[in-house]
Amino acid sequence: MVDFKKMADELYQRSTPEERTRIDAFIAREAKFDLTRRELQATFTRFLERPLSNPPRHGPKTETYAAKTWTQSVDVRIEDRVANDGREYEIIRFIGGSTGHEAYELDEDFAVGLVEGKWAKPGTLWICAGSVRYDGCSLPTEDVIQYIRDTRPQLLGIQPPKPGMPYKAPVSF
Repeated sequence: MVDFKKMADELYQRSTPEERTRIDAFIAREAKFDLTRRELQATFTRFLERPLSNPPRHGPKTETYAAKTWTQSVDVRIEDRVANDGREYEIIRFIGGSTGHEAYELDEDFAVGLVEGKWAKPGTLWICAGSVRYDGCSLPTEDVIQYIRDTRPQLLGIQPPKPGMPYKAPVSF
């Protein structure tokens, strides 16, 4: 059996000081991101394709249908990024989704859009719409709103507590 922990330790010991600095910075960055990590229950949908019984002459010859649905946990965390133009921003990343690249820019527009129900299906945030190649993946909007309320309340217009004061989140919107 391969011991990846041992291999990583040996690689770290053989690295140059510059490489160690870069590795340590990466580990610190990941630890900072993991402070915001939470587990949420997602609904996955497997899509398949079948031929149409009477297809039109010009147009689609197949239809896509939902073949299977199940629930599974995914992790969510907040990460910071820097755009090509130097603008700093945050993303909300969903780890364990269908493709592994489900992320949105986390700003007031995103948070308010969730609260106001500006998504395709009320009460549902589709982090991956799905296709024949990728399973669809969705989360209850309330769970994502609660996560944002806990981690970035200012995006929902909630003032964070002053140091030393207990924080009371509003009951509902």
